[in-house]
Amino acid sequence: MFSGLAFFCGAAFGSWANMLAYRLRRGMSVWHPPRSFCDICGARLGLIELIPVLGWAVSAGRARCCGGKVSPIYPLVELAAGALAAAVAWFCWGGLRSGS
Repeated sequence: MFSGLAFFCGAAFGSWANMLAYRLRRGMSVWHPPRSFCDICGARLGLIELIPVLGWAVSAGRARCCGGKVSPIYPLVELAAGALAAAVAWFCWGGLRSGS
């Protein structure tokens, strides 16, 4: 259970890292605009689209606002960060205590 929470937190961190990398590469402010937006048309993302990994999967890799293709790098970074966080949580708090 704790590993699941760690996965979600790691995936959320991965989502934030994606946003940070995107904006810094383009010389944009990290603070403004405060909400995430579509890379293609600039529309604000909805609640479902902001859920790490799941938002990309639900929309089948397409932007809901304009239908443009969303790069698979976004969910891959989120999955990697989530898996790393879950593995660390299991190793540090779960696996060692249960004797596994």
